[in-house]
Amino acid sequence: ARAGGDSSPRQQRKAPITVDRITDAALEVVAGQGYDALTMRSVAAVLDTGPASLYAHVVNKADIDELIIGRLCSRLRLPAPDPERWREQIHDVSAQIRDQYLAYPGISHAALAMVSTNLDVLRVNEAMLGILLAGGIAPQTAAWGIDALSLYISAYALEISLVTQRQRQQGDEWV
Repeated sequence: ARAGGDSSPRQQRKAPITVDRITDAALEVVAGQGYDALTMRSVAAVLDTGPASLYAHVVNKADIDELIIGRLCSRLRLPAPDPERWREQIHDVSAQIRDQYLAYPGISHAALAMVSTNLDVLRVNEAMLGILLAGGIAPQTAAWGIDALSLYISAYALEISLVTQRQRQQGDEWV
C-alpha cells in the first residue's frame, strides 16, 4: 500500500497484457465456452480490458489461433526418433495432439484453418518428420504422411467436439 494512499482493488495496477496472457485467456475462453466463443472481445473480457488493447500484441484472431495451437504443441513430449519404435512413436505424438485438441472443444478448427509459422507447431512437425524418416519412410511420403495425419487428427477432434456440443443441447435428438 502506498503511504497515505488507498490500496483498494481499484487503485491496484492491473497486470500488463502480454502475448502469454492473451494466449492463456484465449485457452480459458475455449475451455469454458468452446472455440466458437473465441473472439477478440471474449479474450479482452477475460483480461478485463477492451479489445483495442490486444492489438498492440496480436494482429487479429487468426494470430490468436496460431498462438493457442502453438501453446498446445509446446506441451507435447517429443521422442528422439527410434527406427525400432517409429510406429509407436508417431502414434504417441498423434495421440498427444488429439488429447490436447479434445481438452479444448472445437480448437482443432483453428488448426485446420491455418498454415502455421509458429515455432512450437513447426517443432512438432519436424519431430514427426524425423520419426517417419527414422522408420525408413521416403522424405516426400513422410511429408505427405504428416499432412494427412494432421488433417485426420484435427478432423477427428473437431467431429468429437461437434458431437459433444450437440449432445449437450436439450431436445435435439439425432443419430
